[in-house]
Amino acid sequence: MQEQYESLVERDFPHNLIAILLFELIWAVGFGFAIYTVTVPAYLALVQAPKLLIGLVQSSFALTIFLQVVSSHYFGGSKRKEYVVWFHAAGGLTYALAGGICLVWSAPLPRWLLVGFFSGCMFVFSALISLGTPLYVEVCADNAPKKRRGFLFSAIYMILGGTGLAFSFLSSHLFSHRDLVSSYHWRFLIAGILFSFSTLTVLSLRDHFNPVHSQHITRESFFQETRYILLQILKHQHYAIFIFFYTVLVVAGNLGMSYLIPYAREKLLVSERILELFPKMWLLSGLLFCVPVGRIGDRFGYRVVGIILSAGVLAGYLVCLLWHKPFFILTVYLPFSLCQQLAIMLLNNMGMELCPGIPPSKLFSISSLVPLPFNLVLVSLAGRLIDVTDNYRATFTIGAVLALVATSGFVTLVREPRHFVQKV
Repeated sequence: MQEQYESLVERDFPHNLIAILLFELIWAVGFGFAIYTVTVPAYLALVQAPKLLIGLVQSSFALTIFLQVVSSHYFGGSKRKEYVVWFHAAGGLTYALAGGICLVWSAPLPRWLLVGFFSGCMFVFSALISLGTPLYVEVCADNAPKKRRGFLFSAIYMILGGTGLAFSFLSSHLFSHRDLVSSYHWRFLIAGILFSFSTLTVLSLRDHFNPVHSQHITRESFFQETRYILLQILKHQHYAIFIFFYTVLVVAGNLGMSYLIPYAREKLLVSERILELFPKMWLLSGLLFCVPVGRIGDRFGYRVVGIILSAGVLAGYLVCLLWHKPFFILTVYLPFSLCQQLAIMLLNNMGMELCPGIPPSKLFSISSLVPLPFNLVLVSLAGRLIDVTDNYRATFTIGAVLALVATSGFVTLVREPRHFVQKV
């Protein structure tokens, strides 16, 4: 049965690759108008939202990550493809609603109410995408040959980067004559509509479920199954070491992504014209580096990807601490963006090789819970620290230390799963 499954995956991979990349292509057009991790904190900083709120909204995917476990338990199986469509389409409509309502009612509403409504929509958007993410990751992983998974995931980000970059320039031109606040509202409205429309292409996928996952015992109780899988993966010595240093890496990267743009705006006094380049740098990192790094993972293993991402974030923090020029801050946004984009690939692909017997959606969603409390606490405390001290240096120092720990761990302690066999 396994051989038949692998044969079907090989046969349908070209068709499924086109369907997946078409989905990402349309989604990327929306990205060109409003990237969540870049445009949302930039907008909230523009309307003078508290730094703590900016950090919380930036961490909303981490805060709603527990929903991935719910999704993998209740919405997997033969209808997982349809649920991917429903969750992502609803998320896109929420994004559009945030932009549309704020666009129409921005003048009469008090600022705090506008900020609260917008932030609430972003949390709903994060929740819906979190519900769809493990199912989509599993669909991609199950329908790609083992040694082409890195290529698939990195090609996704290359498409996002190239298309998003082109349309980000177009969107900048379209809204150049509008006031900043309303231009952001238009961006969210257009992006949300495109996000929803893109999901129709997922319906054309020829989905094949990996039979090896059926060997994993499914518990009837949601909490019992979650506890069982979590204990299993944490008892796996090599996976436990990997997930520890992965957590450190994710927290380090998220600190930078949360506060680099507010730092550039407030301390370096960068113009709005320069701030518009930050989303383009996020997209450029995907266009230039995702496929090469993904191919390195396919060829040499994903431990090397962990080293590359950790070292890049560490170098970024060191530049932030040593040089306080807009050009350098804009440049170091590249490694932070790359880390954020490829963290999912690192967790999913290395996890599948370390624990092949656990369904990817369950492994991915439950493993994603591990960084949650650390990410929430550190990002929130860092935001509070910035609000109180009006200084970013301590936050960047904390991020540099975390990145150094992650780099050292991936170099010395994390084992490459292709060099040994240990089953869960």
